Amino acid sequence: MGDLSVDVLDLFSPEKAVWSGEEIATHLAVSYARVAESLEPLLRKEMLENVGGGYRLGARLLDLARSARLTHGFTSVALPVMRALAEQTNETVLLGKRFGRSALCVEAVRSREAIRVPFDKGVVYPINTGAGTWVLMAWLPDAEVDEILDLTALEAFTSRTLTDRALIKDRLAEIRETGYATSHGEMDLSLVGVSAPMHGPNGKVRGAVTVAGTADTIPRGRINDLAEQLAAAAGQIGGRLDMVQA
Repeated sequence: MGDLSVDVLDLFSPEKAVWSGEEIATHLAVSYARVAESLEPLLRKEMLENVGGGYRLGARLLDLARSARLTHGFTSVALPVMRALAEQTNETVLLGKRFGRSALCVEAVRSREAIRVPFDKGVVYPINTGAGTWVLMAWLPDAEVDEILDLTALEAFTSRTLTDRALIKDRLAEIRETGYATSHGEMDLSLVGVSAPMHGPNGKVRGAVTVAGTADTIPRGRINDLAEQLAAAAGQIGGRLDMVQA
């Protein structure tokens, strides 16, 4: 007998926003005991909530739906700029957002070259690796950075991965000063990344735009130029988002 959670959630609609336990059991043709077993974790995680003898979608699920809408709007606005940047630089371009104590790649535009980097849409990356993740961390309040570091097991993927708390905080301060982040071999010794922040109207970083390649395609002498191109692209995406959300 499989879990019924997805089947239960799939019942709710604008036409019928409230379901009783008995109605759910009848509609799914299962026992009330199985329904109650599935409802318990959904209620605990605020995916559902009690209301008037029945259940309706909870605050957590509504938050997830709101985040999904924002992310889809975010990527649709960013994609034309990302494609232009990938064409201009001939490198893979990534769009990242915070995902709890990690970083999530919400969009990727691949380089035309045969060399491919192992980054893709939907992949979650550790918070202590990669130029994009450093950008997403660098402008957080100190207390939030401390909380993330307290709760995260900082794994070393290569000899260049930072796991020392003091060195990580020094790195974040340096990124705030320069306005962009770089990474050299932190998850794979052959990979290089350069990333710029996308600031919102309130000054908070709402995303990171990253160019990713190899040490051969992104030598150190190219980084300043890429940082300027990334800053311009991040500014373009941010400006378009402001217009869409105004």
